[in-house]
Amino acid sequence: MIPDAQDERVICRQTTITLRNFAGEASDADQRPLLLFLHGALRNKDSLLPIAPAYADFERAFCDLPGHGGSERPLDYSLAEYAGEIASLLRRRFGGRDAVLVGESMGGLIALRTALDQRLNISALVLADPPLTCSKQWALRATMRQMAREGRSIRAMADLSEPMFGMSETGEVIGERHYYRLLDELQMPCLVLTGSEPLFPARTAEIRVPCCLDEFDLYLLRRLYPDRVSIRRIEDCGHTLLVEKPEACADAIRSFIAELT
Repeated sequence: MIPDAQDERVICRQTTITLRNFAGEASDADQRPLLLFLHGALRNKDSLLPIAPAYADFERAFCDLPGHGGSERPLDYSLAEYAGEIASLLRRRFGGRDAVLVGESMGGLIALRTALDQRLNISALVLADPPLTCSKQWALRATMRQMAREGRSIRAMADLSEPMFGMSETGEVIGERHYYRLLDELQMPCLVLTGSEPLFPARTAEIRVPCCLDEFDLYLLRRLYPDRVSIRRIEDCGHTLLVEKPEACADAIRSFIAELT
């Protein structure tokens, strides 16, 4: 059951962000880092709220990213703009509170970019199946093509598809977007979670959304960042693993944070 809490409206740098915050239930919750959850594209904080009970021993917050849910539209849909708004949210709502950012899919990219701001008190990152290389994300392209055929237009997706994913709103690849360069600059521990539903081969009529990270991505992460990035594969789930397997993901995140101290 989702704990009782009210939505808050936080005035940030350029936008107002809707947030729901839950106090930690453990006696030492104030000694543990805040968990700030960032959802993926075409979703909002409500899609992640069902996992809140799995992290009851932590203070945890779930926000609507700018242009999603109850939050205002950003000035633009660039990764830098999103990161600036989340950095402002952390400063204005939580002050100097130690935080771990947990980002799902596109939210992981935003968490990664936000963590490069060394003025923030972010101690670690959890990236749940982020699309580190975008042009090969055939499932995303297929979804966008289907939306275009059906005449369904989602304003946020139309606005962010090119700057974030290098695609037109109809799913055509305009230019590559890859985000390994952000990991090159990262100065903190990072846990990458992924599921067991493979990206390739491309296919149709799947029950699960395929993972964004393929075996080559996992190879690069292990090879390029052995001292900075740890990887955990969660079995029997796909791209939305935080929701599909909340307890398994929570156990992995809890173990990762315990190793930080």
